[in-house]
This record gives sequence, C-alpha cells and structure tokens, in this order.
Amino acid sequence: MLFLKELPIWQAFGFSLLTGALAGSTLYAVCVVLLCCVDRQRRHAGAPPPDPKIWLPDHTHHRRQRDESSECSICLGELEEGERCCTLVACRHEFHKECIYRWLANHNTCPLCRHMPLPPASSPPPAPPPHHASPPSNVPPAAHV
Repeated sequence: MLFLKELPIWQAFGFSLLTGALAGSTLYAVCVVLLCCVDRQRRHAGAPPPDPKIWLPDHTHHRRQRDESSECSICLGELEEGERCCTLVACRHEFHKECIYRWLANHNTCPLCRHMPLPPASSPPPAPPPHHASPPSNVPPAAHV
C-alpha cells in the first residue's frame, strides 16, 4: 500500500490539481465575458441622446379645456397658459422646456413612461446631381468616349 509521503506531489494530488485548475480557468473566462458584456451595455445603453435643444422643439402651452390642469412631472409645477413647454414625440408627455432639457442631459428616457425620446433620424444627404464634366486634362483626347 502506498502512502502519500511515498508519491510525488503531482501524482498524489494530480487529479484534484488538474480539476481545480480547469474549474478555475473556466470560471475566470466566464467572469471576463460577463464583465465585457456589462461594460459594453453600460457604455452604449446609458449614453444620453444629443443635446435636446437641437432636436426637441419647444412650444407655447395651451389648455385644451378651461378646467383642465396639467403639471410638469419633473418639477411638479403647473404648466401655465402661455409657458414654453416641450412634448416628447414618442409618448406625447409634456414638460416645462427647461425641466426636460435638464432631464435629458442626464437621462435617455421619458421621466414618466421610460420611452426613449430619440431625436428624429437625420435624413441621408441628398445625392449629388449627375455631373457631366469634361474629362480630366491629363487624359489624351483619343481616350474620351
């Protein structure tokens, strides 16, 4: 019968060392992948939209009915007749102009419903008109078609 003292260390504990190393390296790889995913999600999902003053037009608040009252859910103040306000296009929620500008500088969602009030997609630049210019001067005249 062999005792642990008589066996070299790699034979006595070889199986458990190999199993531990394999489990440890697998756990390390899983942690690295998860951290990369979380980091990517945090960088891309949390970025606020471009400056709302550019893409979110303001308007004058008008009550639809005489007894209707509405409030800005950011500052909890009344939206008074004639005040400058902004309405988010995606969800139609209305806020004081300065309140929503400050909110969107730090957040990328509507404060009420969490819709993402993305700026309108910029249209691609128009295609240049067909250009029928004369051929370059360094091309011999025989090459013109």
